[in-house]
Amino acid sequence: MNWKLEITDNPGFYKGKEYFVRFNNFDSTVSRYRGIDVNSEEKGGSILTLSMQVQIKHGWLSI
Repeated sequence: MNWKLEITDNPGFYKGKEYFVRFNNFDSTVSRYRGIDVNSEEKGGSILTLSMQVQIKHGWLSI
């Protein structure tokens, strides 16, 4: 597993401090992305286009 913690507000203030990291449940995180559409470009099979729609407070958002 790789991850990176980026602190942008007052970086010197955090030096030597304790951090807590919480990981979401794997199954529920993965299930949110089951609706991803995968399409390949007609001219080049190595190029994939990923898209999905997510429900937001006032409708749907296409990503």
